[in-house]
Amino acid sequence: MERSRKQKLLMTFVLVISIASLSVGFAAFSASLNISSNASVSANSDTFVVKFSSSKDSLVVSEIAPSDISDGITASNAIIDNSTSLLITNLTVSFTEPGQFVEYVFYARNEGEYTAYLNSINLSGEKSCTGTSSANVQSACDSISMKVMVGENEYTETTEISGHSLAKKSGEEIRVRIDYASTGGWADATFKVSFPNIMMVYSTINDSSYVPTVGVMSGNPLLIDVIKKNAILDDKVDFSKTVDSGTFIRNGTQNDEYPIYYFRGTNTKSIVKFANYCWEMIRSTDTGGVKLLFYGNVASDGTCSTRSVAFGAPYSAYSLDDTSYADVGYMYGERVKPMSTTAYDGVVMNYGKSISWDGKNYYLEDVKKMSVNGIYSFDTDYNYTCFGSLSCNEVYFRLDFGLEGYMFYSLKGGETITDILNKMFKNDNDSNIKTLIDEWYVNNLISYADYLEDTIWCNDRGMSNYVSDTGVRRFRYVFDSSMRVFQFEPSLECDINDSFTVENPKGNMALTYPVALLSVDEMLLNVGKSVNSASLASLSPGTWTNDGALSFANIFYGPRSFSLYSAAAIKPAISIKNGTRITGGEGTTSNPYTIE
Repeated sequence: MERSRKQKLLMTFVLVISIASLSVGFAAFSASLNISSNASVSANSDTFVVKFSSSKDSLVVSEIAPSDISDGITASNAIIDNSTSLLITNLTVSFTEPGQFVEYVFYARNEGEYTAYLNSINLSGEKSCTGTSSANVQSACDSISMKVMVGENEYTETTEISGHSLAKKSGEEIRVRIDYASTGGWADATFKVSFPNIMMVYSTINDSSYVPTVGVMSGNPLLIDVIKKNAILDDKVDFSKTVDSGTFIRNGTQNDEYPIYYFRGTNTKSIVKFANYCWEMIRSTDTGGVKLLFYGNVASDGTCSTRSVAFGAPYSAYSLDDTSYADVGYMYGERVKPMSTTAYDGVVMNYGKSISWDGKNYYLEDVKKMSVNGIYSFDTDYNYTCFGSLSCNEVYFRLDFGLEGYMFYSLKGGETITDILNKMFKNDNDSNIKTLIDEWYVNNLISYADYLEDTIWCNDRGMSNYVSDTGVRRFRYVFDSSMRVFQFEPSLECDINDSFTVENPKGNMALTYPVALLSVDEMLLNVGKSVNSASLASLSPGTWTNDGALSFANIFYGPRSFSLYSAAAIKPAISIKNGTRITGGEGTTSNPYTIE
């Protein structure tokens, strides 16, 4: 057959030559037959399976009792969760004295079709102690340590690993040991120690620098890692403008263990679906957590297509009164009310720059005679008056003024203006807005408490001396947060009395639940991004409004302030713990990141 085919080809060749030699004007006919081929292989992630096990020889999921434990202490059984995120949880121990320890043994089991390489052990974060704070507690806390051992290797900090393989259908031992050093201090109060999560990265490549991408690593990516992936330093951001969009690193924190990341503008992937609601990521915390602001309800198709003006009861008053400086507090103390009067406008009186107290009377010092009127300039350093005398047993301090006159606070019995402010700024009573947010939390989020971190919510009630740029209208004291808004200079610092936390000793530990409002500084970081309503309530005090009432500060769509007693949009904020992973999504409204 092959020989016959060759003969036909030869004959055709000769025939073509013969026809051409006749010089007849016919065009030649031809046909080209092309064969193209390719092949592809689709990787199947289902064939890469590394999971936790309570057995080395087969995949077994059961509770893990401590393998070794000191006498006199109790420890919970560890729990394996291979359902979504691959976790070992409940490693909990109660120590009573130095020298005690507990050790757990479990296994990494390779059930897949590949050799699995251990690329790294990650212990990102710091140990933290919560509870009663004292020098003895801190000494005891410093004496407690944790280490993880894989085979013969021991790790106490994040380590990149090369050449460590786990053959398919095999397991390897992992041990976690928690020690209370025998040389450690004794605690004089109960406290809780929290260690950073341990993350072990296995992959199909032997590369210690390998960083897993979304969907590749067993257990899904950390939320904080998704945030920082494309973040850039904010040293060029102009907070007076709304042109910047993206994920930014707060300048000055870039070398911290947990830099502050925040979202700005409209072109960012920041939408999260959690606890049956939609949220938007605002900023990270200094412990690696992520603050979320309420965004709205999840649509029937699972998207976050509609931003809500506010939650449940969309509009309500921050406070049920607005005539005492106490009313700016998320919580407040005694509602000391000022004497507001225009009776002395235009009257020349003695004003002291400072005062002294002899046990019976106040005396004005460094006295200056002034005629003071609310719409004209005056010397902001002279604020004490006895209304006509140089001494008195009840002196008045001019703290501020509104259209109804100056705000004079009465000082008696040796009190200072600081004493009066401290009375008002104690955290004894819930504001109206706190009551509403706490009720909403109990009804909607309390079952998700394990996901939330106890971070700081700043109700900065600090005040400073301020003179207006025009020099015409001047204030003696203005809330610092309000001035930062109008000067476009956000700050994340906060006095401990105004740092609201539940049990976190870095704050005032006055909250019942880990939920609150954003500060105006956090809003300023995210200007142009988060709300439809310009009257979104913040935790930050504003100033006196035009009708003489106190206000809260707001930044969206420009620096503003709104009366505490006016109906405002309310959006609660929460903070997701460091170590929380997303189970899918891209961070958009149509495909939000999902936390389950």
